[in-house]
Amino acid sequence: MNLLKCWKNHFNNFRLSQKMLFVYFLIFGAFSTISIAAMQTTLAIYDNKIYENSLQELFYFVNTIENELDNIEKSSSSIAIDYEIQKQLTNMMSMSNKQEYLLNMSSFRSQLLNEALGNESIMNIIYTDRNGVELNVGEKYVALPEDIYRTILEKADEAKGGFVYIEPTLEFPYLVSGRDIKEHIDYSLDYLGTLIFINDINVIFERNYEFLKSGQKNICVFSNNEIVYENDGEYFKDIPSITDEQGYRIINIKHKKYFMCYLKSEKTEWTFVNLFPYTNIFMLNSIIRMLMLVGFFVLFITAYFAMKKLSLYITAPLEKLTKSMQIIERGEFEQAKLYLDKVEALSEVGILKKDFLIMIDEVMTLIHENYEKQIILKDTQYRALQAQINPHFLYNTLNSINWMIKSNENEDASRMILSLGTLLRVALSSNTVSTVLEELELVEDYIFIQKFRYGKRVEFIIKKCSGLELFKIPSMSIQPLVENAIFYGVENSLQPCTIKIKLDKEEDYLNIIVSDNGMGMEDDLLEKVKNFQVKTTGNGIGLKNIKERLTLLFCEDFKLQIQSKIGEGTMIKMTIPTYRSDFNV
Repeated sequence: MNLLKCWKNHFNNFRLSQKMLFVYFLIFGAFSTISIAAMQTTLAIYDNKIYENSLQELFYFVNTIENELDNIEKSSSSIAIDYEIQKQLTNMMSMSNKQEYLLNMSSFRSQLLNEALGNESIMNIIYTDRNGVELNVGEKYVALPEDIYRTILEKADEAKGGFVYIEPTLEFPYLVSGRDIKEHIDYSLDYLGTLIFINDINVIFERNYEFLKSGQKNICVFSNNEIVYENDGEYFKDIPSITDEQGYRIINIKHKKYFMCYLKSEKTEWTFVNLFPYTNIFMLNSIIRMLMLVGFFVLFITAYFAMKKLSLYITAPLEKLTKSMQIIERGEFEQAKLYLDKVEALSEVGILKKDFLIMIDEVMTLIHENYEKQIILKDTQYRALQAQINPHFLYNTLNSINWMIKSNENEDASRMILSLGTLLRVALSSNTVSTVLEELELVEDYIFIQKFRYGKRVEFIIKKCSGLELFKIPSMSIQPLVENAIFYGVENSLQPCTIKIKLDKEEDYLNIIVSDNGMGMEDDLLEKVKNFQVKTTGNGIGLKNIKERLTLLFCEDFKLQIQSKIGEGTMIKMTIPTYRSDFNV
């Protein structure tokens, strides 16, 4: 809540053009966020469709491979149960003449050759019987390793006429399959020999690539983490292990991103993997994403500068009007009028500007009409205030000088006359402002005169700080405070009295404190003194004089405090600003 309030205060302090740009940021930012989110959602759905299509393509491919393997199984089965072949092999098994046996074997060879030539994936068909006679036919001879030959014979024997196969390996990349031929004519199931098919797995895969529509096809087939087939060994040695039945992943191989789609065959339990560069299929999506982001960024920057220029165009008259008002605050009315252009407009700002110019003219007229009157009035006020200097002090001082002369105290009389002359010169001067240092020197002259009158009844202590010549106050401001201290502290006390004058600086203010340890005042009298309600000579008239002149000079930026307590004395504290030292009244 406090954070929201803080942001609200910051927003309120913005200029109008900044507020317009801020609102633009919010609106366009929300629009951009929603648009980008919608685009990302749409492209994500499209990506999922691509993933599903890729998996579907691989599914068709696997089914086709399984059908190819089924065809191999069917071919071996059709040969094994063919009536003519069964009859021929049964007769051959009963022949004791070797030449006749070989002659029939030659005929059987032709049948096997026709079968081999009819399927381009079959490299060789091998027939062997119990006598170890081996018949090898096919378009291309492939030497079958002895260990694989023995293994397929064992597996065929264990299958009792069922179809068996040995998966290709990197060392022998051919699918080896086969079955035992059992005698079915009389259902004796006697052994008539073993058929072995050698199939080129590359041919099987390559002629079915059409089901994979991606541009670059990298196929690999795994069986128990052993490679059955691969068409590019550069990639598949770095792919991670696969444990689930089907799916797709995005993987990194050699610092490049690839899309890997995989599916496990239920028939063979082989895992088929199709791997291709990510950009081959997702390039369009990547380009769309990039174009959308770049488009939004360019649109945002363009709209920002357009909005900034528009906001400045709209708010420029208001800012000029505000600047003109600030010039008015400095009292430069003519400069404020010159700052505003003369273009007439019917908009709200134009009407406001017109009324403001009218107001300036009226204020200038009023100032010119009343300026001289106010100057005369202030001058009269100053002179009237100066006229309030206590006349009793003058009478008593002259009387003291008279007695000094009669007593032949000429030097003291001379010094007193000089001090009195200084006081009268300042009181009657046309200067209404003096420095604090000049005022303090005037107080010293005043104290010199009063010491002759009161003698040991009063002691004066002055404590001052440096730099008093830099600060200005109304003339004759400190002397009346000392005069009041003498009146309330000395004349009303039977004991010797001490009057302290202390000046000290406190940040941007100067404190002038005049205190005494006399009898003090009762609360009722103190309240009357504070309100300038005491009318007798010497009682409060000097303070009112000071307050009126301080008000004319400092307005309300000063303090005049009075504290007094019976038996403890009275203190008057005047606080004036030190930063206002450049006025000339």
